[in-house]
Amino acid sequence: MNYRKARHTVTLLLGISVLAASPSLGRAELILNPSLDEIGPLGSPVTTTGVITQSAQSAAAFWTHILANPSTFITTELLPSTNPLPGGGGNMLHVVTNGGLDPVTSFGPGVGTTPVVPPLLQAELSYDLFVVSGQVTGGFVRVSGPFADFSLTFGPTGGWIRVTQTWNGPERVSAGPTFETLFAPGAEYFLDNVRVTDPNAPPQPVIPEPGSAVLLAVGMALCGVTFLWRRGRVSKA
Repeated sequence: MNYRKARHTVTLLLGISVLAASPSLGRAELILNPSLDEIGPLGSPVTTTGVITQSAQSAAAFWTHILANPSTFITTELLPSTNPLPGGGGNMLHVVTNGGLDPVTSFGPGVGTTPVVPPLLQAELSYDLFVVSGQVTGGFVRVSGPFADFSLTFGPTGGWIRVTQTWNGPERVSAGPTFETLFAPGAEYFLDNVRVTDPNAPPQPVIPEPGSAVLLAVGMALCGVTFLWRRGRVSKA
């Protein structure tokens, strides 16, 4: 192969790999384990029943079970994601419950996550949802207790959908979104790619995805090959 042509090819591949792996700027994540890829300390699946709770550990790390009536149950498990939407993949959270809104506690069974920042006056949320049966309400919750927007209630979706929510006050909302079944007799759904950001926060570097890291490694290897190749050519000159 012609040396000059080969050198240009290697340089092009190196440039592509570095550009693909270079950190981009984006808003910081405000919840832990937003991709739902990380398994919790109790393993998977996890079932909660016989209690009233909003903080029982789920199958996903940093995500909790919510149960309003001790005579009902909720089960979660992490499964390989079938989500074809951008940002999906890895694992997804499978949720099954036989409950609904409890008139005494005024909430329903579901899952939520603990925020890592104080309640927000402005916030943006997106999540991917696949409802198999029943109904699910998902989104920000006001600091006073109820959902910020009850219109984000979904019955069977027939596949994956992406839901977005923008909150601009006047009341603050918890940065940790909640997903509850408010209509008996329960629901089955899949959840993936839950992202919460503060639109007022300055952009921060986003760590490259594993695939980009592989490209970067390939690029560095090609750089090394180029160096050795050029040094070999010089030594023979």
